[in-house]
Formats: sequence, C-alpha cells, structure tokens
Amino acid sequence: MMKILVFKEKLKKIYSTHSLYIIPAIRFLAALTSLLVINSNIGFMNKLDHPAAAIFIAAVCSFIPAGITVLILSVIILLNLYSLAVELAAVTLILMLVMFIVYYRFTPKDSYVLILVPVLFFLKIPYVIPLVAGIILTPVSVVSVSFGTILYYIMKYTKENAALIANSSADAGLARIENLLNNIIKNKEMMLMIVVFSLVLIMVYVIKRLTIDHAHVIAIVSGGLTELVAIICAAFIMDIKSDPVWMIAVFAVLSTGIVYLLNIFILSVDYSRTEYTQFEDDEYYYYVKAVPKIKVTAPEVKVKHINVQRVKQR
Repeated sequence: MMKILVFKEKLKKIYSTHSLYIIPAIRFLAALTSLLVINSNIGFMNKLDHPAAAIFIAAVCSFIPAGITVLILSVIILLNLYSLAVELAAVTLILMLVMFIVYYRFTPKDSYVLILVPVLFFLKIPYVIPLVAGIILTPVSVVSVSFGTILYYIMKYTKENAALIANSSADAGLARIENLLNNIIKNKEMMLMIVVFSLVLIMVYVIKRLTIDHAHVIAIVSGGLTELVAIICAAFIMDIKSDPVWMIAVFAVLSTGIVYLLNIFILSVDYSRTEYTQFEDDEYYYYVKAVPKIKVTAPEVKVKHINVQRVKQR
C-alpha cells in the first residue's frame, strides 16, 4: 500500500511539472484506443478504417475539449454504420440526439460515457462502468450508462449481421429497421446488463456516501460481487447465451481490481486518525466527522560519489 501511495505522489509531481504535455498525450491515447476499437468492430468505411486516419483524428482530439472528441467519435460511428446501411445510421442518430439534446443539456460531463461504455464492452471490461460511475458521478448517470449499453448492442448486432445486411436488397430498408428494433426490444442480455448496471451504480453511490469507515472500498467490492452474482444467476435463469462463466468471473474481478486501484489514486484516507467535532449556531447543531487524507512524501534520490579522483595541481 505504501509503495502505491509513494508512486501516486511521484505521478502527481510529474503531472504538475509536465501537465502541458501529459494532458494532450492522455487525450491522444484515449481517442486512439476508442478509434481502433470502433474500426476493428464496425470499420465499414474504408477511408476511416486505416491506422493513419486513426492517428490523425486522435492527434486532433488531443488538443480539443472532451465534449468535442465525443462528438467526433459519435460521427465516426454513424459514418461506419451509414456505409453499411442508412437505416442503421438513422436509428443510431436518433438515439444519440435523444442523449445529447434532452439529457446532456443538464449533465454535459456525462457525455463521454456514451462512447466509453461500448469501448469497454468490446474490451470485455464493461463492469468497470457502474463502479466508477457510482464512485465519481451521481445516480442520474444511470441514463447515460443505459444509452451507452444500447449503443453497444446496436454495434454488436451490426457486426454480427454485417454480411446479411450488406447482401439485402435496397428495398429492404423497413425490414432492416424492424430487425434492429426487434433486436433491441427483445434482447434479454441487453436488458439484463442495463438493469444490473443501474442497480449496481445506485448501490455503489449509496454505500460510498455512508459515514462508515472504508465506505468507498466496501462500495466497490460489494458492487463487483453484485455484478458477478447477478449476471451469472440471471443468465442461467433467463437462459441467456452470453460469455462463459469463467470469463465473466475473470473480467468482473479484473474490473473490480481496476476500480479499487483507481480509488486509491482518487481518495486515500487514514481512518486511524479520524476526528469528531460538533458545534452549533442559532438554528442547527453540527456533528462533523473529519478523516484526514494520506499524504506521503516521495523520497528524493541523491547520488553520492565515492572515491572521486582529484586532479593534482602542478
């Protein structure tokens, strides 16, 4: 634990010194990863499905706000779907417009979740989303997580049925829309993920706000176990053909570990030095619990030269 905290302080020191270069680099890597995942799964537009194009777009995204980056990635998803079938792009566009116009007008900070959820689904670690959202966001983020999950299953449906969609006649537009909507409405696996993610997000948020010691850790571990048990049990009961049980377990545990490490970097406190105080004013009594943050000074390495040869003066 102490080594992790020392490493955290070293990172903070490096970040404070070189943030001008680190922030664009992080944005570049995030955008490039998202683009490569999108292109590897629904890369139907040849002009975009090229490493050089991905690197160029990621380089542009490294110098623009995160909201604009999300908009660019959304447009790329729509263009790839448009290259396969106009109807698929139209349905996805309506979904995104509902998110951006109706919902994100009130919570613009959640805009990145719409793209992050499908990317993590394709990387097999979607279980990170409700845990992180419960720790750093609010229960309202259930909406953005749900829409992101729907977007993933649209992309998954398109990937799995690309050959059938491409070979269908030009007059089969309504049939394409009907098949897509049926896949969304009747997809038991998607509904299961939305319900489990929503419940876990709210549960993690509620637990981490409790005044008990180690509330964040308890929230993360409880949320991870709930995801694992709920998804496996519901998959058997509802006869859902999903990933093997061992794969779900491995990636659920991995996701919980990732969020636990992330929580250490975000919030590390020393409960052994907890202090309680109380005071009052004309209207209220105040009972305060103060938990100090852990601050570790990164050791400075000093090089001491031994047996240095001295030049004799003549």
